[in-house]
Amino acid sequence: MRMWGLPLGLLLSACGPLAAAAQAPPAPTDRAAWAACRQAPTRICLIDAAMSIVESTGATMFLPVIGKAQARAGQKKQAAETFRRALATAQAPGFERIRVGLTAEVARAQSESGFAADAEATFAHAAKLAAASGQPEQLQTVAAQQANAGAVAAALQLAQSTSDEGVLSAVQRRGVEAHINAGRLADAVQLARSIKTESVRDDAVASVVRALAGAGRLADAEPLAAALKPPRFRAAALADIAAAHAKAGREDAATAGFAQAAGLAKSIAEPLMRIMAWDDVARAQARAGLAAEAARTLLQAAVVALETPPPMQRAVIFQVAYTYAEIGAFTDAVELARLLEDQRGMRSLALTMIVKAEANAGRIAEAVALAETIPVVESRAVALAETALAMPR
Repeated sequence: MRMWGLPLGLLLSACGPLAAAAQAPPAPTDRAAWAACRQAPTRICLIDAAMSIVESTGATMFLPVIGKAQARAGQKKQAAETFRRALATAQAPGFERIRVGLTAEVARAQSESGFAADAEATFAHAAKLAAASGQPEQLQTVAAQQANAGAVAAALQLAQSTSDEGVLSAVQRRGVEAHINAGRLADAVQLARSIKTESVRDDAVASVVRALAGAGRLADAEPLAAALKPPRFRAAALADIAAAHAKAGREDAATAGFAQAAGLAKSIAEPLMRIMAWDDVARAQARAGLAAEAARTLLQAAVVALETPPPMQRAVIFQVAYTYAEIGAFTDAVELARLLEDQRGMRSLALTMIVKAEANAGRIAEAVALAETIPVVESRAVALAETALAMPR
């Protein structure tokens, strides 16, 4: 779905490229099989292509997402072997710096793939590694992945084993999202309010407001929104409430709410926070079916992003490109992402996220074609595996 096209295209043409956007050659080693897969993508052939890239590059740290795709495709035996290889990679020499994070990532993938007992054992191993490191942020990494996998109680228990308030707050924030995803909104409200780190608490409360408003529970959402002080989170909450009004046919309330949210976002002095607020408003407008309004809001964010000086410019362009993809403006998302230099793989990461969004929107052929152009070959493997994951059973 192309929402804005011309205005953003003109803006990008006027600004000129920030970096050359090279086209990457096909990655899988079996060119004939890849050609057939491109013509008629299937979950199995995309998994095979992703695995081919990993085998040829030795990038076995990306195996967890392939294992998830295999499990989704019914390849349980292959998935179990892939997870075993991923764990072996985490223990191998040279992976000391990311050992805890990779082990926890495997555990989450196992959990999401139906390997509950394996996941519990892997999480326990990751927790032991984190505790042995003596670094609270390592415990945070494990607990955050537990929360992401839905094991909120275990995640909070692990986070509470350290006296670091920042670690506990970060894990609680993940737990709030897990409660929301599971539909446990009362638990989400309670946990969000208990977070001690103010900025993290505000972020969590804004997410709860979005969930409550989306469920039509404005009587619960509005008091929470009114209590938010930071303009970025308040703007997001007001926009989410406005979207709920729009869906219910209360056009005057929706128009007033979106105007208030957009004005609040515009008043934020710090460019990144202003862009993030505009992004939140645009997402809410898109959810309400207000494509033209979302277009105008995101175009403002794109202008600020392109005018932001380096090195912050990369981060804000990435942020806006991701939002374009989230609301279905894939062509514009790609145009912005291709302005990024691939320093530390940032352009490749942005394109991978866009591929995932396209695949989740059912645009499988487009996702495969875009994945093929990702500069970092290992990122192409992740993109293909994410596309396989998104395909219908």
